[in-house]
Amino acid sequence: MRPGAASLAAAMPSSSPLELLDINDNDIGPTGAAALAEALERGLQLKVLRMRGNRIGDEGAAALGRALAKGPLLQELDVGGNQVLTMSIPPHAYRSTVLPTVFSLNYSCTFSKNHG
Repeated sequence: MRPGAASLAAAMPSSSPLELLDINDNDIGPTGAAALAEALERGLQLKVLRMRGNRIGDEGAAALGRALAKGPLLQELDVGGNQVLTMSIPPHAYRSTVLPTVFSLNYSCTFSKNHG
């Protein structure tokens, strides 16, 4: 992980007016994703989260999933191309149960297992 992801997450106050975060292709890894998840759990209210191609892996995806299940009310989420190998629930169910407010969800090339 590049140290910038943890620094960015730590600098984001819960009352931030930030609505869109685009960190595509920054190689934040699982540790950076966990740091971002902590910011989301503190109450960061994003509407759009774009983090394609960050190699967050299973650990980072799990941390983000837990944080997103508690809020914020995302409208757009792009987690494509992040080398996630497993998922506790299938992607199609993830959208309806974990992220019901999301109207744009991209997880292409993210999951390597077929969830039929």
